[in-house]
Amino acid sequence: MAYYDQGVGESSGDVYLLYLDPDTGRVAAIVYTVTYGRPYVPTPDGPEPPESGTFFFYEDYVTVDGLTVPTRFRGYAYQDGQEGAFRNEAWVSEISFREPFDEVRLVKPADARVEPYPIE
Repeated sequence: MAYYDQGVGESSGDVYLLYLDPDTGRVAAIVYTVTYGRPYVPTPDGPEPPESGTFFFYEDYVTVDGLTVPTRFRGYAYQDGQEGAFRNEAWVSEISFREPFDEVRLVKPADARVEPYPIE
């Protein structure tokens, strides 16, 4: 689960559940839980996030200037822990960055936890 500290951004209670590919370590999918207008304060040991949002599956990765990124995603409704109806998809055909990517930004924080949860 990734989130912002309270007071950061317009919806600091938004939560992202990241599903990592065990072979590549890349983000294969996320559940994006919108909390705007709903009381929820995320903390490492706090309550679970609301059980609704969007499930995004990322595909077709390319490496550009040292950073590997997906070029396509498919989004599905997410309710009560279950993937639901197809919502949307998007893709890109050209990617470029203004500044070189610093791989140090991908180093996992010392207090990060990784919990195995396979994507079916």
